[in-house]
Amino acid sequence: MEVGFFRHVMPTSCWKLMRRLNIGPERKLSTSHTVLRRFVVEMMDRWKTNTCHTGNDHSGVDIMPPFLNDPDYADDELVLAMIISYFLAARDTITATLTWVFYNLSQKPNVVSTIRNELSPIASSKAASSASAMVIFEPEETKSLVYLRAVLYETLRLYPPGPIECKTVATDDIMPSGHKVRSGDTIFISVHSMGRMEDLWGNDCLNYNPERWLSDNGNLR
Repeated sequence: MEVGFFRHVMPTSCWKLMRRLNIGPERKLSTSHTVLRRFVVEMMDRWKTNTCHTGNDHSGVDIMPPFLNDPDYADDELVLAMIISYFLAARDTITATLTWVFYNLSQKPNVVSTIRNELSPIASSKAASSASAMVIFEPEETKSLVYLRAVLYETLRLYPPGPIECKTVATDDIMPSGHKVRSGDTIFISVHSMGRMEDLWGNDCLNYNPERWLSDNGNLR
């Protein structure tokens, strides 16, 4: 993560030279990547061994089965790359988003009640078929929960885990604002500011209101 930031603020020629000479942050990145690869490979081998010897499919909360049981991920190198990407991408984004979700829920008991009502039918059916005290909601079961998604969208609007988006211009163009951009230019987009613009969201742009994402017929806008 540190090296990724370093590459954004340093000229490309500088960090590429450091990578070639294996010095500075680039050397640190190489060492860290070796440690990550070794950890993930050991985890994959342990999962395969346990499944083969015990027949346990690890049906609980586990990152491995969706990849290792999917024929599209038959290549171990591809699985390895995907899991390392998850480690990096989810390190700050998911934790930050969930923290803000629960913070806002603690301030909005009416929102909590609505989520509970939406989850209730699924929870009742799962509780009836399982003796376990813990109810785990699968992604397929929660995809259709409109209000729950509205809560997540509203959290991401006010508290985006990636507050600034960086884009590189592919070809010469003119932006909707009238600004001319040339191929190779870098554009920084403040997602945090856009999520709080009154012109886009109305007078209550600073208020946490999941209902803004719902249309009159109850679907997501």
